[in-house]
Amino acid sequence: MIVRLEHSDQLVAESIYNIFQLSYKVEAEILGVSQFPPLNRQIPDFMKSENLFYAYKIKNKILGVVELENKDSVHIQSLVVDPMFFRKGIARQLIDFVLDIYKNKTFTVETGLNNYPAVSLYKSYGFKEVEKYIAEFNIIKIRFKL
Repeated sequence: MIVRLEHSDQLVAESIYNIFQLSYKVEAEILGVSQFPPLNRQIPDFMKSENLFYAYKIKNKILGVVELENKDSVHIQSLVVDPMFFRKGIARQLIDFVLDIYKNKTFTVETGLNNYPAVSLYKSYGFKEVEKYIAEFNIIKIRFKL
């Protein structure tokens, strides 16, 4: 089940923080970096964020989260899954949900260029590469648009 999260709530923000830490540690390993900015976000950062957060939950346990910036277009700011549940279709279900509820919008997303699972996932939806650039800590990123 996918639900909107009230991330301004301390306990909810803690849950978001925990899954971000688990998932982004794996991405940092995939990218071969020791410093990875998403791991620096703290619970208060989630609580005061103006973005929207949706979670894939089973039995009240959050297994995946998508964070969206919804303006003229929808930017997928983050898409994380608990590593214990990788390759179970959770990221795909979250993307399907986002594409469905924001049908008439343009979508953008960025990921590390060498994050092959994420790159492959976005390409499978028809996202097209629009830019590659070097971000903080020499992380090479790729930006997609749909």
